[in-house]
Amino acid sequence: NEGINLRLVATHEIGHVIGLMHSNFSGALMFADYPGYISELRLSSDDINGSISLYGPRDEYSKKNVAPCSKDIKRDAIFLSHNKIDLLVLVNDYDLWLFDIESKKWKKRYHPSDLYLNLPSGMRGGLYHREKTFFIQGNQLYSYYKNQLLRNYPKQIRDPSMPTRVDAIFELIDRRTYIVSEKNVYEFDLKNRRIIGEEMKLAELFRGFSDHKNLIGVINFNQSLYLFSDKK
Repeated sequence: NEGINLRLVATHEIGHVIGLMHSNFSGALMFADYPGYISELRLSSDDINGSISLYGPRDEYSKKNVAPCSKDIKRDAIFLSHNKIDLLVLVNDYDLWLFDIESKKWKKRYHPSDLYLNLPSGMRGGLYHREKTFFIQGNQLYSYYKNQLLRNYPKQIRDPSMPTRVDAIFELIDRRTYIVSEKNVYEFDLKNRRIIGEEMKLAELFRGFSDHKNLIGVINFNQSLYLFSDKK
């Protein structure tokens, strides 16, 4: 988990081979400066959009139109949009579906960066906190006001106790923020980007939630908490 990440450097150079130039976005793989060791390498939306501009969209994204209620797809995250009216569901790390809560109908499919500029695919979270929306991708924390990435973000999470895998990020009614990693949950300080206290089991925090290994979202809506797994 330290030293030079050969895979990251090699993928950056392969980006040049296929025709990509350096990016101005610090969270992109094609950013000019080496970001340090990243255990889970994922392409940002800037890298993906640059590739699409050269070679066109991949067939399954441009042709398939499978709603997230299908049994054949993988649901990765679920959260409220900043207007607190629409529900957003991330599918297969690449498609972001919008669901109208009032009409109970699927509206439209987006790429994550269509609604949140420069947000990379593979993100987790969607926590709405004090008029800002927070996402985590790898060891980077993203913060948005509506669809605009805030200045000086993304910010690196340097806490060594931070789990390498993040499945969800949510806020309880008391406004405490938590991160889910498989069957464990951690209180998280958004301002200082660090874990607070000891890890807990999800079963301790949410009694009766048996499908804890697949938790993808916890939504605080109308003073009630709604828990979502990748199946229910």
